[in-house]
Order: sequence, then structure tokens, then C-alpha cells
Amino acid sequence: MWLPNDIIAEVDRVARVIYIDKAQCKVWNDHRRDDELRLLTGWTWIARNGSAHGQGYKTRTVCYRECWYALVQQRATPAINRPRLRVVREA
Repeated sequence: MWLPNDIIAEVDRVARVIYIDKAQCKVWNDHRRDDELRLLTGWTWIARNGSAHGQGYKTRTVCYRECWYALVQQRATPAINRPRLRVVREA
């Protein structure tokens, strides 16, 4: 993964990170409620105390990243559209 070991350890302390495969999706989708969307495959994190979760991440790394912000930092992930610094060349 592209994350430091200490970040991974912090996430593992507060959450379980697992992969939801095709077979698990089929079982869940066969028994979902009428008002629930279909479950999709992908990486998911579940807080060890059951207070929060995130699912459907394409890679394990992004799953850990999202979980680190949600549970360890207790804040939203930085927005992709935040203002960027503008480099101005000296005259």
C-alpha cells in the first residue's frame, strides 16, 4: 500500500477493513429490503465499535485513507476542488 505503516496501524486499531466479494454481494442482494440499493463489490471499513462504516472503495489503500480521516482524524476528507496555490514568477 501507499500509506505509512503508522497510518495503517491507527486504522487497524479502530476498524476492520475487508473486501466484499461477488458471493457476499449476491447473498446480501437476494435479501435486501425493497428500499435499499444493491450492494456492490469493493473494499469496506467498519468501526470496531459499530458506530460507522464506509464501503465500495476500489482499492484497499483508498479504503484505509477514507477510514483514517473518518475515524482517526474525525473529519471529512479534503475536497478535490479546494482552492490551489498559484505560482507567480518574480519579475
